Amino acid sequence: MKQEELKQLRQLWAERVAEFEASGQNTTEWCSEHGIKTAQLRYWLRKYRHQENANNKAATPQWQALEVDNRTSNEGSELKIRVGSAVIEVKPGFDKKLLRELIDALSGPC
Repeated sequence: MKQEELKQLRQLWAERVAEFEASGQNTTEWCSEHGIKTAQLRYWLRKYRHQENANNKAATPQWQALEVDNRTSNEGSELKIRVGSAVIEVKPGFDKKLLRELIDALSGPC
């Protein structure tokens, strides 16, 4: 299939998927009404939903949860930072640059 034909096919199915989603019908009803095989519609629905999820993940900033214990600070206190499944214990006098590099490494794409 040529690039232009593929582009037209994708555009056609993008329109069909949007039309289906706006219809409020289930796949069987909509396909019967439009003379389209349900397997075809389901294929394109999966394709577009997977693409949307990938686009949303790429566009959405990934925030990490930070738990703070509001205890009164003293010389022997420490801070625990969770990044994903890792826990970093930070004690007084820590190296700020090293901590930043560690958090960046744990937060970055794997």
